[in-house]
Amino acid sequence: QLWNGDMRRLLSLCSARLGFPGCSATTHPIIDLSIQPVVYGGHVLLGANGSGKTLISEALAGKDGRLRCGQVWRPDGWNERSVSLVSFESHQQLLAEGGSVYRSLGHLNAAAKFLVVRFGLHPLLYRQVGSLSTGEIRKVLLARALSRRPALLILDNAFDGLDVPSRAALAELISQTLRGFGQLLVQGIDAKATAHTQVLMLTHRAEDIVDEIQTVSFFDGNHALTTLDRAKQPAEALIAQALMSRPALPPLPTTKQICDIWGAHPAPEAVNGALVEAKGLQVSRGDQTILQELEWRIGPEQNWLVSGGNGAGKSTLSRLLTSAAEMSQLTAGSFDLLGMHICAGSGRTLHQARISSSGEGTSTGRLIGGRRAVGWVSTELHLATASSEVCARQVLMGAVCEQEAEAGSDCGGIDPEMSVRVATWLGVDALMGQPFCRLSQGEQKLTLIAAAIARRPLLLVLDEPCQGLDQPSRQRVLEVVDLVCRSTFTRLVYITHHPEEVLRCVTHVLHLEKGAAVFSGERRKYNPKRH
Repeated sequence: QLWNGDMRRLLSLCSARLGFPGCSATTHPIIDLSIQPVVYGGHVLLGANGSGKTLISEALAGKDGRLRCGQVWRPDGWNERSVSLVSFESHQQLLAEGGSVYRSLGHLNAAAKFLVVRFGLHPLLYRQVGSLSTGEIRKVLLARALSRRPALLILDNAFDGLDVPSRAALAELISQTLRGFGQLLVQGIDAKATAHTQVLMLTHRAEDIVDEIQTVSFFDGNHALTTLDRAKQPAEALIAQALMSRPALPPLPTTKQICDIWGAHPAPEAVNGALVEAKGLQVSRGDQTILQELEWRIGPEQNWLVSGGNGAGKSTLSRLLTSAAEMSQLTAGSFDLLGMHICAGSGRTLHQARISSSGEGTSTGRLIGGRRAVGWVSTELHLATASSEVCARQVLMGAVCEQEAEAGSDCGGIDPEMSVRVATWLGVDALMGQPFCRLSQGEQKLTLIAAAIARRPLLLVLDEPCQGLDQPSRQRVLEVVDLVCRSTFTRLVYITHHPEEVLRCVTHVLHLEKGAAVFSGERRKYNPKRH
């Protein structure tokens, strides 16, 4: 027993001030937080974007440079393998490590084998981690973390990116982890080999909080960290209580205000008919076919939802609208994007096609009528910009975007006044003077969304944009995007695993399974229960 006689705490922050490496700012006031052993139930840490939750989790996980004063109390026998952290940063690290899924998981002990079966990872074992979808990478992180049998598992928005069945499987796995496994779960694997682990969860969604979570911590109106017994409160009440002290967002823009901005810059005659058209499209990476025989057309008055499970090809499709590197993976068919035509086997990459078309840019870099043709937000884009040390205002203006730099695009076409207005609508205008890397995950995501909308693009591509956002920010993003796409010429491609996020403006649905379209048509004809 690691707690060595202190039966009421497993790990503690004592009179601690925290900060990020290289940043003089610290949390205020002093933080005291104790994580109890698992016999007392799991623990959830709640709060608005930017409140300091991730900083606390990293300090508890022993990350260097987070503790400025005070101490982290650890019991005798505690070491680096005693705690596992699944987070946005661990997602970045896994991609940086590269290699196969099998290599990333390490030695497949009994616990790892159980998790590989539970998460359906067996077909992916010999795939490169860089070829996996966001949800598949998250499953690998979870399997690796739990297979190490830690005394403490920290889950920082770990449900983000998972499809509905995978979220249900993770919730059940967390419940079983907190209860302790009492029976054989996989033939030939002793359930006792899986760890009896304490769980500290950081989340913004009530649905993630399982019944076995019995302790809740959140920041009160004085920015002090308060810890309470859950006392059988429903998860929705816990979330509401944690957000009571959150500052109110500015008023939502009116339809007239949005129309005045977009109307001052009429939509150019950039395309005739379809904005996007795929014919017999196939995309492959190595011997893996990601998209196959896709027939898809986005008309000038259509807004699309793209749905499907983890690994179905949704994010690959979104990258086709924005990335030269992805376009070069075309192995069959043709793809028309805002007046550009690309055929598989033509020997031309998207960048080469851009040069041969009167010098106009394509994808997110293409300027049509003085604005970017495509606005894009995704986990991939977020990962590429998260560590940028430039001012958040520059990111808002599109001055730093590694993904677009790879595509050979410039960073013009964004109106400074428009950028500030959208940042204000989303509640992040006051943060624009800070280094982008010092913003929280949610604040960074809001800045990227504001930058995409501020382009007044012909096509807005949002791939799981609400990951990492608290409830008020999620609601505001959905409201603003819906207003823009119902009131202006901007058309939408929206990807999500959360049915409650489907916007009113969505007119059509494309549902993918294993890279193939099993439904493509009007929203009113789509039945998600059948797919």
